[in-house]
Amino acid sequence: MCEWTIPSSQCGAHRHRKRGETPCRACLDAANVYLRAREAARKAAGISDMRWRTIWAKYRLRRHEHEAILARQAGACAVCDASAATYIDHDHACDHPGKGSESCTECVRGILCNRCNLGIVILDDIEWLKKALGYLGREDVAEIIRQSRLW
Repeated sequence: MCEWTIPSSQCGAHRHRKRGETPCRACLDAANVYLRAREAARKAAGISDMRWRTIWAKYRLRRHEHEAILARQAGACAVCDASAATYIDHDHACDHPGKGSESCTECVRGILCNRCNLGIVILDDIEWLKKALGYLGREDVAEIIRQSRLW
């Protein structure tokens, strides 16, 4: 055991790294015991920080902001009112400084269900949407089939 080792603490390994040293095995073991115990306590309490860290890294959205958006939407999808709203919809063209890997907080539009989240990507392209509506209104293929049948 080295002079920096503190049982069930990550301080020893941190002190080694702060001094530019590779942490000793005793300090690493103590840090592992501490971190595993902390994670087990969080899981027992139902707290999962990883999801909120990911949301912050991608969208610069804090937990209370996410919960406020979901509360404003009555806990449902912003488009179809489905109850399984878990996907954050954002403007993909975001180029604001200080944004996360996906967008910034200002470009978050709402929280959607999986179906609407996948569909909204198509709706973002107005030209494609016009072509798709034109395609859906076509009757020429049905007319060709009707004329070719004898019955």
